[in-house]
Amino acid sequence: MSAISPIRAASSLPITQVMRVSGQWACSVRITGRVWQMSPMADRRRTQISFGGVGRTTDMAIEWHSKRTSDGQYLLHETGSTAGASPEWFEPAHWQALGAVTGQAPGRGQTLFLDTEAGPLVLRHYLRGGLMARLSRDRYLWLRAERTRSVRELRLMAALFDQGLPVPRPVAARAWRHGLTGSADILLRFLPGTRTLADLLSEAPLASGTWAQVGACIARFHQAGLDHADLNARNILIHPEQGVYLIDFDNSRLRPPAQTWQSANLERLLRSLNKFHGLVPGFHFGQRDWTTLRAGYSGR
Repeated sequence: MSAISPIRAASSLPITQVMRVSGQWACSVRITGRVWQMSPMADRRRTQISFGGVGRTTDMAIEWHSKRTSDGQYLLHETGSTAGASPEWFEPAHWQALGAVTGQAPGRGQTLFLDTEAGPLVLRHYLRGGLMARLSRDRYLWLRAERTRSVRELRLMAALFDQGLPVPRPVAARAWRHGLTGSADILLRFLPGTRTLADLLSEAPLASGTWAQVGACIARFHQAGLDHADLNARNILIHPEQGVYLIDFDNSRLRPPAQTWQSANLERLLRSLNKFHGLVPGFHFGQRDWTTLRAGYSGR
C-alpha cells in the first residue's frame, strides 16, 4: 500500500483564544456553545472535561516547590510530596540498586519505568540527537534552570494537566548545572494499561471509533493552543477504557491557534504512520484510518 498524502484543509475546529497574561498563558475554549476559562494559575476547582468520548475529573492548579543543592542541582517538585524532592530520585543507579526498575522504553532518551514508594513512575533522562550528540551525549548550553528542557516540559505539562487535558501527571524535574553546560531529567506518573498507537497497530487493526477518538484528542490539545513538537505514533497512548493520551512534550509550546502549525502537527503524525507502515511488516494503517482520524479531529 502506498503512503498516504497529507490532507490540507481549512480547520473546522471551534474557536480558541489564547492570551499571555503576566507571563502565563490563559486559554478560553469554546466547546459546544459553552466557554471554559482556563489558566495555569486558576483557583483549585474540579472540572469535568470530555475528550475523545472520555471524561475525567481533575484537581486543578498543582503547586510546585523548588530548591537548589550545593553541587548545582535545581529540583522542582510538587509541594508536600517527597517524590523528586531529593537528587536520588533522578538517579537510575539508585533504582537499580533497589530492584525498582520494571522496564525501559524505546527511543532516543533514556526512559525507565519505576516501582516507587510514591507509586509507578517514569524517569526520563534527556539525551541529544543528530550531529550534536557527537559533541555531547546529554549536555546542553546552560542559560538558567527555568530555561532547561526538563523544567520547561514540566511547566507545560502542569498547565495542560491543570486544564484537564489527557497527559500523565508531572511529578518533578531536575536541572543540573555543570559549568557552562547542564543536564536534565523529569519524573512523571506512569499510566497503567496504556499502549502506544504504534505498538497496537503492529499487532491488529484499530477500531474506527478509536481512530476517531485519537483525532478528537488531538483537536482538544489544538484548541488549548498546544503545538506538539513531535507528534508521532509512539507519543500517543491508548487505554481500552480511559481513552487517548498524548505524551513527550519536549520542545512543545502553547501558542495562538493557527491552521499552519496545527496542520504541520497532523502531517508529522501522518509521516510517522507511513514510516511505520513501510518498516513494520503487517502494520495496520491505511487511507480509511486516516480519514476517520481526520473526521474525529473535525468533530464529524
